[in-house]
Amino acid sequence: MRRLRLLAASTAAALSLAIGLPAGAAGPSVALGAPGMTATWTPADKHGFGTATSLASKVWFSLEHGELTDVFYPDLGTPSLRDDHMMDWHFDSAPGGNVVQTGRLKLDGTGQRHATLALGFGGATSSALSAAQASLASGFAAVSSAYAAGWHDYLSSLKPAPPSLTTDQELTTYDVSRMVVAAHEDKTFRGAFVASPTAGAPVERPSVVACRYVKACR
Repeated sequence: MRRLRLLAASTAAALSLAIGLPAGAAGPSVALGAPGMTATWTPADKHGFGTATSLASKVWFSLEHGELTDVFYPDLGTPSLRDDHMMDWHFDSAPGGNVVQTGRLKLDGTGQRHATLALGFGGATSSALSAAQASLASGFAAVSSAYAAGWHDYLSSLKPAPPSLTTDQELTTYDVSRMVVAAHEDKTFRGAFVASPTAGAPVERPSVVACRYVKACR
């Protein structure tokens, strides 16, 4: 079964793929259909959400059905990567609209089954590329281990769970809840939280949702 490994760069608006672009049919040098579809959020039924504990890493991501769905940089209100399915054409430029980049991996399901994709973000192309290359140089195992260690250290720094929680399931749920709350805190404006990322659509009683997060932190 194919597996795609993701490395989230530590200082992460440019995307660098260490793979070749697919061969597409020749076309106009300027992309058609500008400005493209209105940017919207992917489905909200997420199965995973995360970010590194380091304040230097202002990158968040979400997962759905085992797939990467959104990447946010430099805050939780700015989606920087989306799932756009398949495209087999390319243009030299796409001014005044949404830009999407695709690539083809050399995976065949048998001999070639693994690939590492590094996403780098920064204020300039050079800084984004450097971030991605640094993660690739460290390797997936090292980056993954450091990511997990950061959250283990965070949990160790907190007060013990209430004595009323006795089962492994209760303790695990409590720890996961604390990490979810911590991951929603903005890394630039400390104390600011995003309860539920929403673009354009109204949020029902957002103050109540935000209040629940704040109370959970106390």
